[in-house]
Amino acid sequence: ARGRAKYAQIRHMSKDTIQNDNAMSKAEHVLAFVEIANAMLAATGLESILAAITKEASRLVDFDVSSVAILNPDKKTLVHRAIHKGDSAAEKFGEGRLIPVDEGSVLGWVVIHREAVHRPNIQTCDRFQEVISEEPLSADMVVPLISRGEVIGTLNIGSYTVNAFSKTDVEVIEQCALFASRAIAHTQLRLEAEVLGRRYKTLLENANDLIMLVDKGSARLSEVNRKCESVLGYTRDQLINQSYFELFAEEDRYQVRRDFINLLSQGSMTFVDRKMVDKDGNLVFVDINANLIRLKDGLFVQ
Repeated sequence: ARGRAKYAQIRHMSKDTIQNDNAMSKAEHVLAFVEIANAMLAATGLESILAAITKEASRLVDFDVSSVAILNPDKKTLVHRAIHKGDSAAEKFGEGRLIPVDEGSVLGWVVIHREAVHRPNIQTCDRFQEVISEEPLSADMVVPLISRGEVIGTLNIGSYTVNAFSKTDVEVIEQCALFASRAIAHTQLRLEAEVLGRRYKTLLENANDLIMLVDKGSARLSEVNRKCESVLGYTRDQLINQSYFELFAEEDRYQVRRDFINLLSQGSMTFVDRKMVDKDGNLVFVDINANLIRLKDGLFVQ
């Protein structure tokens, strides 16, 4: 009985209908969500997205402290970030702190069980160890951030007042977490794509082979690496938009056109002993490994 009583101090979230218990009207909620969405769209980097989330949540619920904890790639720890307080001069405890993903902390529990937790009175709840013990919170809500079925972190709302949050507040913050999850996941994917793009460009630029992207429709060059410039004698600007076929010896162009057409139907082919011509008219014998690839702006031959 004692265990049940102790555990009852934690209110786990349910899908009950939101009740109008001194909360904002539905119209006010809709308007607030629109403002939050606009703030997230205006943000660019991950830090600005997180800051917008924790700040703009105050449009929905009155609180003293908000923060986001982002799950690290190893999925063993969370990073406590983007702490927001109404008093901008107040000290922000636990910024950047690593929090283990385990049953011992409320944040770890929420990640593991993928459920929100509402603690009306933290002082009477000894179920969890306080990982930000410097912050004298009396009540809190911790909601999972879930994107595409995967937990990516938690949204954390706290108050210095006991019983500060209602059931309606919790339900509203859960809806806010849906917005936040999508914004965070989208930004993380974009940043990962940018990193991969920079790595690929570095590899392309420093490769020992001639590498070029040729537009499928026009057969004109869209991108070249440094090796193309050094071997063919043209600058990048001179090569971009040049006809791929015109880079070959005149007697080879008919065969090169046939190669190109065959590649478009096969998707991947190898051609041996084709003759390119450099800027000074010298022949350059090449073997070609060609692939049809789809990029954001269309189909290309690489």
